[in-house]
Amino acid sequence: DIGKDGQAKQEPVLAASVNTINATSNALDAAKGMASDPNDRNNNSLYNTNIKNLNTCMRNLIKTLEDNAPGLRECDEAVGMLQENELDLDHALVAVEASNTLPSRGDNDLEGFQEMMLAATQDVEAAADDIRHCSIASQENLGKSVIGLANGFLPLTASCLGACSKIGSKENKKELLTTTKKLAESARGLVEHAAKANGSTDEDIILDLDNAINDFRLDVQDLSRRLVNAVGDSGSLTTTIAQLERAANTVPLAPDDDDVSFMASIDKMTDDTDALNSNMPAVASSDPDTFVPALQDAKVVELYNGICHAARNAIHKSETEDSRGMIKASVTALGGSLVSVVQAGKTLQQAPNDFDARKGVVTASQAVNNDISNLKNALYISSKGVHACDSAILGIDNLISDLNTTAIFASAGSLSKTEDQFVPKELLESMTMVAKFQKQFVQNRGASQDAISTNVQKSFQSIEALVNGVKKAAGAIGPDERQSQILIVNAAKDLSTVMRDLIDLTKNAIGKDADSPEAQAMTEFYENQFPAALMAYGKTCKSLEDDLARGKRAAEAAAEAIRAEVVIFDSSEPAKQKSTAEAMLASSSAVTDATSKLVSAANNGNKEELT
Repeated sequence: DIGKDGQAKQEPVLAASVNTINATSNALDAAKGMASDPNDRNNNSLYNTNIKNLNTCMRNLIKTLEDNAPGLRECDEAVGMLQENELDLDHALVAVEASNTLPSRGDNDLEGFQEMMLAATQDVEAAADDIRHCSIASQENLGKSVIGLANGFLPLTASCLGACSKIGSKENKKELLTTTKKLAESARGLVEHAAKANGSTDEDIILDLDNAINDFRLDVQDLSRRLVNAVGDSGSLTTTIAQLERAANTVPLAPDDDDVSFMASIDKMTDDTDALNSNMPAVASSDPDTFVPALQDAKVVELYNGICHAARNAIHKSETEDSRGMIKASVTALGGSLVSVVQAGKTLQQAPNDFDARKGVVTASQAVNNDISNLKNALYISSKGVHACDSAILGIDNLISDLNTTAIFASAGSLSKTEDQFVPKELLESMTMVAKFQKQFVQNRGASQDAISTNVQKSFQSIEALVNGVKKAAGAIGPDERQSQILIVNAAKDLSTVMRDLIDLTKNAIGKDADSPEAQAMTEFYENQFPAALMAYGKTCKSLEDDLARGKRAAEAAAEAIRAEVVIFDSSEPAKQKSTAEAMLASSSAVTDATSKLVSAANNGNKEELT
């Protein structure tokens, strides 16, 4: 729905377009007629008439498009409003030059008017910040931006005239009026260039707009600097309050950079919030004389601007309404408490020995701490899945460290044998669970933060179960097979390391497009390194099973051979050959010797001798 205003602007454009289409059709028909009979004077006359009509329709269409382009009418209005402000300032300059007098204003004192000018200057600067974006990429909002800029000059001009009515020096009056008028002229130039650049892709026109914006900002800085010097710390604090309030008002707006990911915005907000939290104690404990420098050193405005800038993108890309609401509410509340701190500091400067004024700064600072805690909690909840990934990575690091310790004990032959049974099937089943839950985690990285948290927890629990199973298996094998212990422990450690790296890559790919470098790196790792690590672990388990079972199979084969000989001995079938007593004694001695070695090998767990 484009609304009534949009429909009203479309109607003349549509009418002019229809006229142009009809004129084009008539001109083509006339051209066909002339082509069929070039010597016919009537055809030539009709063709010329239709071509002239087409040219007229096209010129009318172009003019209609220009007249009804978004924001152009508002640009003209804004230029007119700014010219009126310039005229008021010119009249004041003439009056000062002639008699050094202006109508007296009793509604405020000099400092009050100067603080009003500072606040108004901040407002017009804020209004100008959005003009370039609207002119180039958001023309439908250009009109609102330029009217906002022009409206900001009404209180600025009024407070300037009020301040000059309280200044005695003729030169100081002229300087303030001239500087304010120069800013109004820069603003008018900015609006005029914005109108020219409206929807344009011409690099020279856009460069002219950028130059106009830079000139305007320099003039804003010039006037602000003069006003801050005039009103001292109180004026500086007034400026700070205006900057904080302006930043808070931007939170509901659309983001400046849509390419920044949700998690990058969360990380930026977290970093700036932590820095603000570290810097605020110095502000709370400062003296009246050091409050402004402490506020500046703490970078309160800079950090809060960064929080608000990142919050706009985070709110825009957040998955749930609850998350968006929490971030918006907590960032806005933090801005309010910061403003309260500055206001309390301003009161403290006016009454430096007042206990209540000092207490006000401390109380406001405590409110800031509470709002920072609330914001950090909102950020944590909004990125619950990513924090679960970090916890899983830390947990796997602990598992790897535990496996390293286990390997050291195994190498030293100090990993005692337990009563547990070595069951290779259980190790392979735990590997299957690792593969299952890791696949579920990777494939659902685009799910909600709650789902991501649940999936990564299951993934961690599966690798934790595998590691515990491996440690149990190493104890079951015993120190006599230390090489087997080391082999299985290192295989689990290698798989755990790959799991940790895969979770880290998946965390970095959360919220990213499938063709992003992070997502591609994760996919490549999951499709290559992860299967290779699973296969290596599975082969190790199978090889260890075969190795440990070799002696058992040899003993079973020997027992079966002995049973077969006993059956033959007990049968009624006559012997195939006769034997002497000496031969029987020699055979018995060999059996006794072999049995002794078998028992010794079984006791030592030496599968080579057992075989």
